[in-house]
Amino acid sequence: MVSRRQRARSAGTAAPEGAFPIEVRGVEATYALQEAPHRSVTSKTQNEIAKLETRVAALEREVETLKGAEREVLQLRSITQEQAKKEIRKLFARGNVYYISEVAERLSLPDEQVVSVIQELEKEGAIQQHERL
Repeated sequence: MVSRRQRARSAGTAAPEGAFPIEVRGVEATYALQEAPHRSVTSKTQNEIAKLETRVAALEREVETLKGAEREVLQLRSITQEQAKKEIRKLFARGNVYYISEVAERLSLPDEQVVSVIQELEKEGAIQQHERL
C-alpha cells in the first residue's frame, strides 16, 4: 500500500516543508500551513504597542498611588437649621473668606444645609458674597 505522502511525491509535486497531503473524495492535494498575513507585525504597530504599554504602566502606577492614599471619610452631622446658622455665623466672624465646600467640610455639615443657611444670612445682611479670587 502506498501512503499519501508517497503518492504526492510520485505524482511529481514537491511538497513544501511542513506540508501534508490529504485526499478529499478521491482528489489528492498537498496543503501547507501558511502564516496568516495578519500575524506579521509592522513597525507602526510595534510603536503603537510600545506607547500603550507605557500608558498602561503609568496607569498602574497611578492606581497604586491611589490605593496607598488614605482618604478621610467626612462624617456629616445632623443639626438643626438654627444651630447650623449659629455655627456658620461664628465661622465667618473670624473675618475669613470661605467657599461653601470649605464651610461644609470644616463644620461637617451637608452642602445643601450650608447653602440654605448662607442664603438666609445673605438676606439678613449678616454676610455677603465675596468677589471671586
